[in-house]
Amino acid sequence: MLKVESARGVEVFRLYQPMIGAMDDVLAGYSEAELDLIAGFLRRSSEAGERANDQLAQE
Repeated sequence: MLKVESARGVEVFRLYQPMIGAMDDVLAGYSEAELDLIAGFLRRSSEAGERANDQLAQE
C-alpha cells in the first residue's frame, strides 16, 4: 500500500503546475462538442490498441 505524504503532494503539484496551465490553455481553444469528439477518438483508439495487444498475446 502506498501512503502519500501531503508535503510531497504539494511539491508534485508545484512541479506539474506549468504543464497543467499549458494544457488548460490548449483545451480552452476547443468547444465542449470538439472535446467530446476528441475524447471519443482517444477512447476508441485505446480500445483498439488493447484488442490488438490481446490478440498478439494469444498468438
